[in-house]
Amino acid sequence: MSFSKFILDVIARQSEKIEQGFIAEIVSFDKKTMRAEIKPLLEYTTEANGKANKKTIETPNVENVPCEILYAGGYYIRPVYQKGDKVNCALKSSNISKPLDSGIRADTGDNRFSLSYCTVTGGVVPKNFTPPAAWDAKDGLIIGKDDLLTINIQDDGTLEIDNGDAFIKLRPNGRINILNN
Repeated sequence: MSFSKFILDVIARQSEKIEQGFIAEIVSFDKKTMRAEIKPLLEYTTEANGKANKKTIETPNVENVPCEILYAGGYYIRPVYQKGDKVNCALKSSNISKPLDSGIRADTGDNRFSLSYCTVTGGVVPKNFTPPAAWDAKDGLIIGKDDLLTINIQDDGTLEIDNGDAFIKLRPNGRINILNN
C-alpha cells in the first residue's frame, strides 16, 4: 500500500466522525411538526492581488428540515423560530431519522454529508446582542423573551416567573410568594 493510499484511507475513516455545520436563515417554521424551511447563508473567500474577497453562494431554500428540541430525561425546551431568525444547522453523514424511528444504528453510507441529513440545532445570537439587564442577577436556567417575561429555574429548585405585571416565586419547601409589580 502506498503512503498516499494510506492517508486517503485514514481520512475516509475519520470523516465518519466529523459533523459539518453552517448558518441559515429561517424562511418558515411549523411548530407543530418542528420542521423549517431554511435558506443556507454560505460564503467563501478568494484571493486576488494579495487581497481577500468574500463571495456569497446563492443557494436554494431547503424545505422540511427537522428542528432540535432540547431534551433530557423527560424535560424539554421547544424553541419557536420566526422568519428571519438565524440558526445553526448540522449536516450528518447518515440519516438521523433511522435510529430515532426504528431503534437501529444509522447507516453511515458513503460518508458524504447531505442536506438530506440536515438539522436545525439552535438559534444563533447576533454579534451585537445584549442580554436583558435583569438576567445578570439571575443564576440557573433562564428562559425569557425580554426583561418583562422570564422563567428562572435556580440551582436550589426555586422557580421564578416574572411577566412584568406579577412576580411568582415557588420554593422547594412549597412556599409561594406572589408580588404585583
